[in-house]
Parts: sequence; C-alpha cells; structure tokens
Amino acid sequence: MSLVELVVYGALLAVISVFVVNTIVMATRVISEVRAERAITTNGELIMQKIIREARQATSLNASSTFNVDPGDLSLTTIVSPTDYTETTADFYTDAAGDVYYKKGSAASALLNSEDVSVSTIVFRKIFTATSSEGVRVELTLQATASARYVISRNFFGTAILRGSY
Repeated sequence: MSLVELVVYGALLAVISVFVVNTIVMATRVISEVRAERAITTNGELIMQKIIREARQATSLNASSTFNVDPGDLSLTTIVSPTDYTETTADFYTDAAGDVYYKKGSAASALLNSEDVSVSTIVFRKIFTATSSEGVRVELTLQATASARYVISRNFFGTAILRGSY
C-alpha cells in the first residue's frame, strides 16, 4: 500500500465518520423534538379537556375567579360527579413555576401538566350570550424545551357554557 492510497483511504474514512456522527446527532435531535411536541400536545389536550368538562358541569362562576389577566384563576360552583348532584367547588390555578393545578372540593390539589411542560400563559374570559347564558373561554399557552436551541410553544383555546345557565 502506497502513501497516496493510505491518505486517500484515511480521508475517505474521515468523511464517512463525520457523515455517520452527523446523522446520529441529527436523529437524536429530531427524536427529542418529536417527544417535546408529543408532550406539549398531550398536556394541552388533557388540561383543556379537564377545564372544559368541569365548566360544562358547573352551575356558576365564583367571585374568586380572576378573569382577563395572566395568570388567571378559575373557580366554579359545580357538582361532585354526574351521579352526585351535591354542590362543591372546582378550582384551576397556576403557581410561580408555571404548573397548572386542579382542586375539587376538599380533595388535595392535582398537578395537571407534566414536569417537562410549563404554562406560559393561562387566561380565563367570562362570556355571556344573548340568551343570558354564562360561559368561560380558556386561552392556554404551553411551552416545552427539546434542546438548548429548540423551544416549542403551542396555543390551546376552548369555550364552555355552564350547565346551570341555559
């Protein structure tokens, strides 16, 4: 084997190695981005579903609710369950770390989002219809970090008319 062949083979090996390493790095980054996208979508759907379901079962919005500001708080007068019509309260609120909590009656607060997803904004808007029905519009922005250079932010919106208002 001559010196020229050795240099050519070495250069070829270096190019192939760089290509393989670059492909592995890109695949790892794409996988982490997909995981973050899935986490943010799953969390957004879960949080919105819980808030909208509770609002639809509620009979009224409590005065302790904070509307049209970020972060907002939502307090509802609702029922214990679809089969138990005993009145209770359901509260949705955030903490300084960007986590959303749900508390119903005297039960302990439950964290609604996972640790890899945080709430950027949550705004509750009180709405009224022409037929004097009462409702709430929810605007939620979630954020997840897939890597140092890739931060995902998604908006979720939902509206519910309260059960006792129509």
